[in-house]
Amino acid sequence: MLGAKIGIAEENGVLPEIGILGHLYLPFLAAKEYRPETVGVDFRFAFSHSFSNSDLSYNVGAQWREDAPEATFIYTISYAFDITGDFGAFAELYGDLPENDSAEHFWDAGVTYDVSHNVQLDAFIGSGFNNSQRIYLGGGVSFRIPE
Repeated sequence: MLGAKIGIAEENGVLPEIGILGHLYLPFLAAKEYRPETVGVDFRFAFSHSFSNSDLSYNVGAQWREDAPEATFIYTISYAFDITGDFGAFAELYGDLPENDSAEHFWDAGVTYDVSHNVQLDAFIGSGFNNSQRIYLGGGVSFRIPE
């Protein structure tokens, strides 16, 4: 996948910070057994509000993937807060609303740890709101590229 995030407006009082994110899903980058036949694309408008020790973020957009010509509308809303200087926690709701299929809605929550200014670890648990969706656990590491 190849993507970009472009800032549109800085946060100003009650008005959120606004950006747009976009991705191209390039078939030739996927393993043969997972390779779609066509290029996929998504975009979303990203909004964010900062408070003294927390952030509220939400996104809305659409995607065209998995060789389907119909759009799938996507959304996310998340709340993150500082526990201490290096530890944080978050909760998130997200989902998709395909044009020709049933909507799916999910949740996750987790903790973060700032190893340094440019490295963060996270661990989370999540599931869907449908009975057929199982609980999943995950973790990761993020690297900030200094300017």
